[in-house]
Amino acid sequence: MSQVTLQILGRPYTVSCAEGQEAHIEKLGAMIAAKLDDMDQTAPQQDQNLLFAALFLADELEEARKAGKSSIELESQLATLKSTQSTTSGDLQELQLERDALLSERDTMRVDHEGAKTELAQAKDELEKATARLSQANVQIAQLETQKAAVAKGPNLAPQLEQMANALEKCASKLETQA
Repeated sequence: MSQVTLQILGRPYTVSCAEGQEAHIEKLGAMIAAKLDDMDQTAPQQDQNLLFAALFLADELEEARKAGKSSIELESQLATLKSTQSTTSGDLQELQLERDALLSERDTMRVDHEGAKTELAQAKDELEKATARLSQANVQIAQLETQKAAVAKGPNLAPQLEQMANALEKCASKLETQA
């Protein structure tokens, strides 16, 4: 056991304490002395002053304990918030991964879109060329139709030509006989 002597209101008080607790007891004695110095010392006796100092310190201790309970509640809320933050952090990471996937998909779609635009332009050029060839083919078809119509008239003329040839031959025969 150790002993510590405290000076409070100019009077020495000797207090026994466990080994190694001397500094702590001195600190507590200094708190009591400071509290007494802060008080309006209207009480006529030192014992009453010590009692009031003890009551004030006890009140401060009670307030500190209440604050400690609030501190525990705050620590609990903090733990809950940290847990929520962890969950939110995970959700945020998932959202970032989804965003990155969507951005990648968007970029792929842009490349596909550009490829489709190029293919469309090529198809348009090919369509224009095909349209020109079709127009030429229609002209050729019209020409062939005209030729076909002429050829179709040709067989109808053949009997007439044959009749004319026969008539010419008869005329030629008559002319020969008359000559």
